[in-house]
Amino acid sequence: KSRGEIVDLKSLPGIVVDDTQAKLTGKWGETGGLTPFVGEGYRYASQGEKAEALFPVKIPKAGKYEVRMAWAPHENRATKALVIIERDGQAPLKLRVNQREATTDPKGFHSLGMFDFPAGAVSIILSNEGANGNIHADAVQLLEVK
Repeated sequence: KSRGEIVDLKSLPGIVVDDTQAKLTGKWGETGGLTPFVGEGYRYASQGEKAEALFPVKIPKAGKYEVRMAWAPHENRATKALVIIERDGQAPLKLRVNQREATTDPKGFHSLGMFDFPAGAVSIILSNEGANGNIHADAVQLLEVK
């Protein structure tokens, strides 16, 4: 494994939360077999047994942010992994992401879209609820849209 495929957290712009900082519930495995990955490795959970990774994000100032999630594609991944964005004063926003899809981003991030966030604590949750394969939790990145 070349060191170039391991992404240093400190090298990433914006707000970044690694899987090591996520609150994990359910049964998760830990590995670094697929690259690129952020930090020390990544977590994965199989379908069936409920598992969630809650990435706590602190938004310094209200505004529009691009939400990006890192994962390495694999044929055993879910094509409809559940991502929930929880913001104060708003209903949870639920998205389905295809974790078999590759990205052109050399650091492994996939854009989930641009969203308005209030300042303060926000949660980005990756869940295997309704997933049709393994889910892959590596890192979440929020980039302020200027």
